[in-house]
Amino acid sequence: MSVLVSQLGDSVVELLNYCAPLLKPSPRATAKWVKVKKNQQQLKPVRDDSYAVAVGIALIRDLASSAPYRSAQHLFEQDTVFREAVRLAGYWGQFEAVFTRVAAASSKIGKSKITFDANAASRELQRIRAEFSAPSFNYECRARMFNVSLGAKQFFLPDGVHLKRLNMRELNARQPVVQPFLSSGWRDSQLGNHTTEATFHTTVPIDRTKQNALFDAGNEATRRATEVFSQLADAITVATGSSVTFGELELLGGFFGGGRPLSEPGFLLPSKKITRQVCSAVGTIYRLLKDPMQDSVLGRALRRVVLGHRRKDQADRLVDFVIAWEALLLTHDGSGLNQELSYRFSVNGSVLLSRILRRSSRIELYRQMRSAYAARSCVVHGSDEADLTRALRTGGFPNLEALCAFLQTSILATFVWLSALSVAERPYRKKGGWDALLWG
Repeated sequence: MSVLVSQLGDSVVELLNYCAPLLKPSPRATAKWVKVKKNQQQLKPVRDDSYAVAVGIALIRDLASSAPYRSAQHLFEQDTVFREAVRLAGYWGQFEAVFTRVAAASSKIGKSKITFDANAASRELQRIRAEFSAPSFNYECRARMFNVSLGAKQFFLPDGVHLKRLNMRELNARQPVVQPFLSSGWRDSQLGNHTTEATFHTTVPIDRTKQNALFDAGNEATRRATEVFSQLADAITVATGSSVTFGELELLGGFFGGGRPLSEPGFLLPSKKITRQVCSAVGTIYRLLKDPMQDSVLGRALRRVVLGHRRKDQADRLVDFVIAWEALLLTHDGSGLNQELSYRFSVNGSVLLSRILRRSSRIELYRQMRSAYAARSCVVHGSDEADLTRALRTGGFPNLEALCAFLQTSILATFVWLSALSVAERPYRKKGGWDALLWG
């Protein structure tokens, strides 16, 4: 540690001691929802000493003009790291903000007075200085998954993504403090009912030549995390057939990581369970979604399936699922077909699925795929209910929901099957691929 940094630490401690008798021990009483039993929660009071100290320091009259404050600020501005902090971190790099952080981290509120731990203050100052001088930030990115449960305590997926089932202690530790005017009300308590958390780590370099570089690093970590968690949500959606969303995105380990809302928790809905078998499918779909341009045909099909799962209306779901199937079945030698579309859709679909769903009859599959194409045409072209019912009956489907369920489960199996083949060997890419399946 340099002499200047050591002097700065001593000067900051002296300033804390100057502030201590001017502060009143009045911690802010907040609260948060905590679980006391599996299906029972209560609103528990929570002390917020750091907030109380920060507000107390801000209310000290003429603090900035006092001798201890000016002395500490002068040494702060002489330090090469802290001198650059304002350019890199804006207000958070100013002496006022840094001193408030040090005070909050080293304070203890007793019954009659506030005290500061000199060693804790020195450590926090050094930590903040190291933060401002770091060449990169190692972020832990995490978000709660809504309406998804795990069949095991944890699962590991590509890109170091980790799915974990939180226990009661972890759930309570992560519960947000109820903030007046900012709280989402009853949704705060609902968050504790969602026990699955996704995490992954990313390292973001700091470009110290740029203004507000530390904020840029946080924005880049947010962008990466949003991309990874969105792909994961889509992969789980495809694998389980249930639309999955994420809650608040949290960044830990970098410059002032904090919550960035992606979506809000709703009332508890039926939860989809991720077993080891489902997790394997999730990993497969995640890899395919990560690099869709490697196979644009498969990429388009995947995106349409994701859209279909997020639809509320069964007719809309049907259209998206059939378009996804069309991307695969009506591509021949890498190019789109423009003749005998219904016939080729049904034949190619039945031939492909007879290889994948080995217990199924090819004739039955042909009728089901022909039924799907006909039902989609009825919906798109505005046919009456009688025509739609006849189209469904040719495939043995009682309603649109049953047809959509068949299309969803069969295309998921198809994605997994196709992923085991190289792009060039997939039947819609390979020269004569569909004929080889039909006659092979």
